[in-house]
Amino acid sequence: MGGFEESYVSAAGRESGDGRTEYLSGALVTRLRDLGEGGVEVTYKSLEDAGAEEKSVRADFVVGADGPSSVVRKLLDPEAERKYVGYAAWRGTVKESLLTAETNEFIGKTVTLYFEKGLQILTYKIPALNGTIKPGECLANIVWYQNYTPSELQDLLTDTSEKPHTYSLGINKIKPAFKIKQQEIAAKTLPEPLAELFQKVESPFIQAVTDCLATKSVFMNGKVVLVGDALAGVRPHTTCGTTQAALHAFLLGKVFEGEMGIGEWGKKAMEFGNFVQGVGVKMGDLSQFGDHPDAGGAE
Repeated sequence: MGGFEESYVSAAGRESGDGRTEYLSGALVTRLRDLGEGGVEVTYKSLEDAGAEEKSVRADFVVGADGPSSVVRKLLDPEAERKYVGYAAWRGTVKESLLTAETNEFIGKTVTLYFEKGLQILTYKIPALNGTIKPGECLANIVWYQNYTPSELQDLLTDTSEKPHTYSLGINKIKPAFKIKQQEIAAKTLPEPLAELFQKVESPFIQAVTDCLATKSVFMNGKVVLVGDALAGVRPHTTCGTTQAALHAFLLGKVFEGEMGIGEWGKKAMEFGNFVQGVGVKMGDLSQFGDHPDAGGAE
């Protein structure tokens, strides 16, 4: 059992039947080999010691839960590539006590959406870093989707050390000129509450929006599966990333308990992945490249 301690959530205690887990960090899977009734051989190399020899372990069952850039998916389903879809999200938070009363009222206690031609913004409140939800201490979160050509994205995701990144750029890594330019765009084009919120974000970060969908979820006669974003990297508009991963885990529990076959699990996983991935594409294409019926206002 593994986990992380947080000041506002107690770690789960051990239960009868819990197994032992070993985390091998700094390792990259390089090969999966079907051993028939003997399971699966997983070969990996160290990313921290370039001169180290590859090692292998044998597994009865392999779960590929390594995200939208999944190495497991690349090895087993190489045609299912992760692809940039033409827009990225600027994201950040501001302590609500730093915002005017008008802006806090505008954001409210639910999700506020704003659409204009070629952009979408959503705002909502989240707990502060220590988990508090006391008025004035919560964080106002903003997500601003904006269109970029591939070359524009490449420039945007080149950090302050001139190191290029593929899909995201963390806090304190964005070049000041890009941050200033985005703040100027906010001041000129956005409603005052949204402009204030974005301009007060001290350390924004950027995520490119991508699509990826595997052609199937079960491999090697039921001994290897893809789950979560490794199976279907859904667009954030659906807010279904965690839901999908939870569904996969819940249904795998039924497989392990003998209540469901791995084939049925695979069918349900693909049905859900195809559905939410398709919905996300429609939502994103409408807001970024279409004529959204709510363009020009917040709801």
